[in-house]
Amino acid sequence: MTGHGVYVELVPGLEGLIPIRELSWTFVEDPATVVTPGEIIRALVTAVPEPPNKIELSMRQLTPKPYVRYAAQHPIGELIEANVNRIIDSHVFVEVEPGVNGVVHISELSHQRASGCADVVSEGDTIAAKIIGYDDRREQVELSAKRLQPSPYESFRATHPVHATAYGMVDSATPTHVYVDLGDGVIGVVYVRDLAHERVEDAATMVHSGETMIALIKGYNDQREQVELSRKALIQKPYSAYRNRQSAGDRVDGVVIRVAHPFVHLDLGDQVTGRIHVSELDHTRIDDLAASFPVGTRVTAQIVEFKDDRETVVLSRKVLLPPPYEQFKLWYAVGAAVQGTVRNMNNSFVYVDLAGGANGIIHISRLATHRINHPSSVVTLGQWVSARVIAFNDERRQVELSLRD
Repeated sequence: MTGHGVYVELVPGLEGLIPIRELSWTFVEDPATVVTPGEIIRALVTAVPEPPNKIELSMRQLTPKPYVRYAAQHPIGELIEANVNRIIDSHVFVEVEPGVNGVVHISELSHQRASGCADVVSEGDTIAAKIIGYDDRREQVELSAKRLQPSPYESFRATHPVHATAYGMVDSATPTHVYVDLGDGVIGVVYVRDLAHERVEDAATMVHSGETMIALIKGYNDQREQVELSRKALIQKPYSAYRNRQSAGDRVDGVVIRVAHPFVHLDLGDQVTGRIHVSELDHTRIDDLAASFPVGTRVTAQIVEFKDDRETVVLSRKVLLPPPYEQFKLWYAVGAAVQGTVRNMNNSFVYVDLAGGANGIIHISRLATHRINHPSSVVTLGQWVSARVIAFNDERRQVELSLRD
């Protein structure tokens, strides 16, 4: 016997070699623990090399593989105890019985987060575990110690219903997720869309490790044992906050961010938008919204109402402008010469748009010095006309005009 195997005499003058690894399925440090000189043994011929090399033999291959036998006798789900014989960062190796090795991945070692397996167990420890699978390629029994331990996730779920508030500390962040340590090994996750009401491109730029996080529990992912959280849900919507501090009738400022007929849309600040209908922009007709109110224009308007279904503020600019009729009376007196555009007519009257949006009216008798049957014989729609103010009708808020005087 030597340190690398056992030499046997097969027949007089012919020797064989049993390598030390072929003595037993279990680890053999000294061949003398398996065989003794002079003992008759049974072995399987595994190789017949050219002389002077010895015929290679195996004793262990005449017995069932311990791993195969163990897998056949011990079903998945069975509970065992085993001694730890080796530890690396991510795995713990145990001997479940002589010649049969088991492995516990760090993710199956404990519910508590650990940087390495040595933080949880030590060589020589006896651990209780559950069989969760068999790795036939590596001939290892896959084990879990964690599944025999009370689940902090289940305890947390039992005491924290959906829509409850959770407190924790940011553990890490990626562009799309924030992971929160909720204590006792329970992990919460906040998706980037649930961080804030405004758009967030990269969650890692908004929160940092070690930061305290308060969030609403949205749900539970049992497969990943993660608590799904929303920080946004605890932050008042910008629109709601704006509505709480503003009222209909308030004067506000905004900047044009988009023009889409018939509306001009304004940024009112704090992620709140408002809109003004074309009819509420001015007392005069506006034909080209984009030209009159280009993007970036600052506009002062008055709040008309709040559209909660669209989360937008309805505004009017026109209501803050001087009334056209009163303003016109300040600008012009009876007898003043004015100009305007013929907007409409009927058998008796011609209607004229005047400066500032005031409405002018010309009776058919004031269109010419001679008798006419219809205004169209003197003026046409859209025609630019010069006239004289002859009176102000305050009841109808109309400026009475004459082409004849």
